[in-house]
Amino acid sequence: MSTTILETSNGESPNKKADEIIVVTPDSKKCNDSPITPITTKKKKSIKKQQSVTPSSSSSKLKAKQNVAIGGTSCTKNSSTAADDDKEKKNELASFKPLSLTDIRNSVMELCTKVPSIPTDGGLSPSEIETVKDWATQMSIIIEEINLLLACVAAATYQWGTDRTGADDQNLDIFTAEVDHAQSQINSLVSTRLTNVLEPFISLCNTKTVIVYKKKNKDDDTTTTNENEKEEIKTHEFQSIIQDPNSVKLYTNILCRNAPMLRQLVLTNFQKICKCIDDYLKATNNNSAVDKSPNPFYAMSF
Repeated sequence: MSTTILETSNGESPNKKADEIIVVTPDSKKCNDSPITPITTKKKKSIKKQQSVTPSSSSSKLKAKQNVAIGGTSCTKNSSTAADDDKEKKNELASFKPLSLTDIRNSVMELCTKVPSIPTDGGLSPSEIETVKDWATQMSIIIEEINLLLACVAAATYQWGTDRTGADDQNLDIFTAEVDHAQSQINSLVSTRLTNVLEPFISLCNTKTVIVYKKKNKDDDTTTTNENEKEEIKTHEFQSIIQDPNSVKLYTNILCRNAPMLRQLVLTNFQKICKCIDDYLKATNNNSAVDKSPNPFYAMSF
């Protein structure tokens, strides 16, 4: 009868893991005479290595998948936000409506009511500088608004060249020439006089210089009366001063003297601009009606 005995090389129990396992298989015939020859077999460590590597590799794969998933969500979020921004911009452009010529005309008529009036008791007086500056400021605000409104005329009258007829081109040229002439009169004759009073030439001048002598810092802190051993500190004070006060007085007198005619000039050009818009719209409507009417030459029966 043969028996198999399992023992570890370290003398530990078989239940515990060991590097080597000794298997003893004695022969039944030579059990009493010959000694037992042990056969040692080494257990492969590759299985353990594979088992020890697989958890880390699986965790790294999970982390990689998570990172890929997170990156994918961030990319989709960024792309979705960019798409939303593009949609909002497109919606803003689609919903935006530029000013038409009728809207510009109505706005010019409203500006006519905001033109500042002149005091009835003798008009503007050069001695009342604050009153003159307030009137000039209100007039300059009106001129700024009319310039911005007239800048929208080009967009309101835009049409591609092939879509316009020769009469449309001629009407547009006349309209733009008259509007530009009115705008140039306001800017050249009115704005310059207002600017001379509101924004005179100013220069930065050194008005005062203060010199202070201080004792030099020494380790012994000894006081001396010698000026060569003192530190000189200069402080300069600057102030904005009008270059030519007499010219400012002259410009103020001119503005007060010409204020009634300047107001008349502004209102006249405002009215001219409104009339030009009305005439241009009337001319374009007449041209469209003529284009839609049938030609009598082609209506003839041959």
